[in-house]
Amino acid sequence: MPHSVKAQIVVDVICSHSYLGYTRFARAANRLRAEGVGVTVEFLPFELAPGASTDGLHIGDPDTLARLAAEVGVATGSVPLAAVRARLDHVRRLGITGVPVFLIENLPPLTGSQTESTLLAALRQASVKKGEHRDR
Repeated sequence: MPHSVKAQIVVDVICSHSYLGYTRFARAANRLRAEGVGVTVEFLPFELAPGASTDGLHIGDPDTLARLAAEVGVATGSVPLAAVRARLDHVRRLGITGVPVFLIENLPPLTGSQTESTLLAALRQASVKKGEHRDR
């Protein structure tokens, strides 16, 4: 696809606001894709509560997370531990202290659980700044 916008999303898998933010972002990204603009997303990890457990499950354990992800239909991949640590270090260097955070192209970061329309507007703005998208 010739048109594209790049975004990074900083999330914590145990954070309900991260989940809401991600689902709204996914809907906004799909709407932009339907307009002919590609959206590439990179997820950056964040730990609100490292080593936490909930409902008696150690949610910091990769096997537990994979099983829970499968239960709700989320596809998982294998990311080397060194890559995860490098991404966590990158997020710390950015000074991010809460989630979700949406880093879309060269726009100012969007923090917190944004609305789908706000996220779509930001994606469109990034696309226009690149000169690749015109409103129809």
